[in-house]
Amino acid sequence: MRRRRIAHVVCILVALVASATTAQELTIPAEAAAQRTVGAPVSGGGWNLFSDGRVGQPVRVRAAGRYDIDVRVWGSAAGGVWPEMALLVDGGVVHTATVDHADRR
Repeated sequence: MRRRRIAHVVCILVALVASATTAQELTIPAEAAAQRTVGAPVSGGGWNLFSDGRVGQPVRVRAAGRYDIDVRVWGSAAGGVWPEMALLVDGGVVHTATVDHADRR
């Protein structure tokens, strides 16, 4: 039996750092992201994924360098199982994490 997982995605913050002396910051609120599958906006900002789904935004970077990505999420356990999230870059998973907290962080 497949368990449904619920995750609330608050926002996706991407700080793009091309070098130590030049920094750009880009904030993408989840409710404004280009890719939003199952779900709906959350009061106060964010996107509620009702079941397995995606929230994302294509971002093109102009230069090679170090890029810091800050994803803010919260969720609730379903059947005792917390939601899982994955960060994809160029279509490949670069990081996964269990969203094991219900407070907005």
